[in-house]
Amino acid sequence: MYRSRSKQWLSVGLSFLMVFSALGVWPGQVRADTPPALLNGGFEQAGSNGRPTGWGDWSGAWTTVARSTAKVHGGAYSMQFTDPDTTTSVDLRSQAIPITGGKEYEASAFSYNMPGMQGGTYLYFDFLNAAGASIASVTPRDTNSTTGQWKQLFVSQVAPADAVSVRVRLYSGKADIGTSYFDDVTFGEVISDPNKLPRNGDMELVANNMPRFWTSLYGGDIAASQEKKRSGDSSLRIVDTDAKNGFGVRSQLIPVTPGVNYQAEAFAYFESGSPAVFLEFWNDASTNTANNLSNVLASGSTLNAWKPIRVSGVAPAGAKYASVRLWSGAANVGTTYFDDVAFGEAPPDASANLNNGAFEKLDNARPSQWRAVDGTVELAGAPVFDGTHSVKVTNAAGQKAALRSHLVTVSPGMTYTAGAEAFAASGKAQLALEFWDADKVFLSSVSQTGESSNKWETIALTNAIPEQAAYVSLRLGTSAATGGTVYFDNATFVRSGTVTNSKTRTTLYSPEKVEAARQNVAELQWAKSMKDAAVSKADTYLAKGLDFLWNAVPGQTLPRSYAVNQALGSPVTGKAIEQFGNYPYRADPLNEPWKIVDPSSGYKFPTNDFGAYYKSGLDEHGMFRPELADRSLLVNMLYPDKGPTWGVDDGFGWVDDQGNRYTFIAYYVHWFVWYRENALITQALTAFRDAYLYTGDVKYARAGTIMLDRVADMYPEMDVSKFDRTAFINSWGKSVGQGKVVGGIWETENVKTYLSAYDAFFPAMDDPQTVQFLQQKSVEKRMTNAKNSGSAIRRNIEDGIVKQVYPAVQKTQILGNDGMHQSALAMAAVVYDTLPDTKEWLDFIFKSGGSLAQSNASDRRQHLKLSGIQCRSGRERE
Repeated sequence: MYRSRSKQWLSVGLSFLMVFSALGVWPGQVRADTPPALLNGGFEQAGSNGRPTGWGDWSGAWTTVARSTAKVHGGAYSMQFTDPDTTTSVDLRSQAIPITGGKEYEASAFSYNMPGMQGGTYLYFDFLNAAGASIASVTPRDTNSTTGQWKQLFVSQVAPADAVSVRVRLYSGKADIGTSYFDDVTFGEVISDPNKLPRNGDMELVANNMPRFWTSLYGGDIAASQEKKRSGDSSLRIVDTDAKNGFGVRSQLIPVTPGVNYQAEAFAYFESGSPAVFLEFWNDASTNTANNLSNVLASGSTLNAWKPIRVSGVAPAGAKYASVRLWSGAANVGTTYFDDVAFGEAPPDASANLNNGAFEKLDNARPSQWRAVDGTVELAGAPVFDGTHSVKVTNAAGQKAALRSHLVTVSPGMTYTAGAEAFAASGKAQLALEFWDADKVFLSSVSQTGESSNKWETIALTNAIPEQAAYVSLRLGTSAATGGTVYFDNATFVRSGTVTNSKTRTTLYSPEKVEAARQNVAELQWAKSMKDAAVSKADTYLAKGLDFLWNAVPGQTLPRSYAVNQALGSPVTGKAIEQFGNYPYRADPLNEPWKIVDPSSGYKFPTNDFGAYYKSGLDEHGMFRPELADRSLLVNMLYPDKGPTWGVDDGFGWVDDQGNRYTFIAYYVHWFVWYRENALITQALTAFRDAYLYTGDVKYARAGTIMLDRVADMYPEMDVSKFDRTAFINSWGKSVGQGKVVGGIWETENVKTYLSAYDAFFPAMDDPQTVQFLQQKSVEKRMTNAKNSGSAIRRNIEDGIVKQVYPAVQKTQILGNDGMHQSALAMAAVVYDTLPDTKEWLDFIFKSGGSLAQSNASDRRQHLKLSGIQCRSGRERE
């Protein structure tokens, strides 16, 4: 362990190195079982001439180098360097140590420069080829330029391919003058854990009061700290009192592959300001600014708590390396602690359902939505339980390589069952459920071990979700005790056991109100006319069939936009289209879906058959996935004379020859699927709601429930901020979170439609035909949430819609003019009708707010939560 308070434990020679290697005292690194021999690293042994055994003076005849007892770090002796002038160098080297090219090695030494020393002292590697010649191009070094104190130097390097041995070199150069001492030199092979990047991300390796393998940038008060740490004994502390300059630390470079999406994560604790984590990409092993290809960053926003800051980005073309930078920016002032930094390929997004459990969908010859952890996992063609692929996990006893799924959203307290088919060629299979909190931080796990059988067996694991958990992942591996080779196939995850919901009665549409409305319909012509209009409209939607209604709800993967091209107008007539209004395009989602009409020209867009393309991209859960869709269908079918790609939209817009983007499908999805008076979902739900309330005919509640339940499947993942806001424009206003289905302002209207529909359909959700239809869909589409009872359907809607409103308001994803978001949350509270949630939500509405102008970007989510942002000019309610 390279902690400054434990320096006395460092080895003095090979025997100590071997002891420490066996004890594993370097967290995150493992030394070779039989490390290469560095003789006499503590200089305690000497020949009859007094010279240290195993070392040679390369600068002269031992006139400037000698063993000494004047200054020692450990033991009785050190080596004294006496550098008399600027024409002399002092160069002490170890005997050549046999090594293997391509492996990584590390040396350390303690260095002490006497007061008055000019320049510094150095630790080098001197790699040698088979002829015994130095490989001069490889000269890594560490420097001590301090005086009056011992400083531990380190040098680590992957040996050149042609290297067969190495010398450890202690040096004072020609430009250096003065007396210095070296002591307690160590050397060994480094076997880094490839699953723990960047090196020393846990900040546990400390030397000279700094975490090792992190480089300080631009000065500042940066040091290792034991005052606050998330785990282990140490963290990194940055004390920033400078409001004009930024500084921080950078990790060692990590090899990357262009085109791969990577993620850096660091846990931060800060009392003020907003620290940042950078993911930096480089085209060379040097971190000169000229080699920096691109950077992405994310900032922290939660004070006085350890919270993760995550940033992800795709390695650009030409990228060879990445680094993680922990940063306190120029305007930032305060103390920040960083700990538990991690780097790797970005994990798949969380999902409501377990994706690709059959392992048939591949990305780069690996199961999509799954990733190997703690080792490597292979794709196999045999044996398979079903389909054409299985996954193969091989471990020796004690190893723990496994395949981990993406995160799946779950409800605390509910019971779920995970399953997988396993074929244990040797050892035993193990299925684990891993629990993660709302910040996607690991909490705990439970596991089930299979039998030792050379045949397919089903492993099932049923467990209640802990109260702190918001997500689970499945982990497929082997028993740690046995290791072995195991094949897995057909992984599943479903909610099991009895499902209950919270709401017990209608609250917007009480039985008395409904009875009064129906009485008015029977007795009064104006009421009958309202009923007739609602029924006529509902019948139009009902005639399309229940499957049509269920399939009509798209998910997050299709962007939404209130404009096709706000700057340029129509791709045919340009700005002339503006004479038809702000949102001029027309559409008929019932009879001509996926098409909009330009009223200024009569042209229809997109010109391709998007319906066929959309259908070709539906995954096992009925969710559109662009990567699955058949791109051969992206052909101009309407106006072939304009070329095969003219007007073609794959969901993300058509880009013309001048680079202008026209978002036809995003406009259609916004205006004709989700939002306002022409939108299929909004209008169908409203029509079914009113028709059922006026007539009591369960067929309307059945159709409405089926559509609303599908909305609940999709709504938690809806987030307009995931798309490029310059191309996909929404009514976000002052929203930091921007919105969910649509922008934050208009989302206040959308959600009220869903809430009122739930209250209206609530009494009819036990309808057997409704339950049968939705349960069949749940099974067919491999959904997590069973729909086998009215309570299960209600629970899905409560979890997927009603309980989404409060966090969305907090994150300003639902944020309109004063009164709009308040009334949306109030409706959610009344509809849910469940303590303590209803009280918490209503209390939140009446909290005092702060002004947007008074908040910076890091704390808007804390201060702009709800109460009059800030049409009240920051005044408290009277």
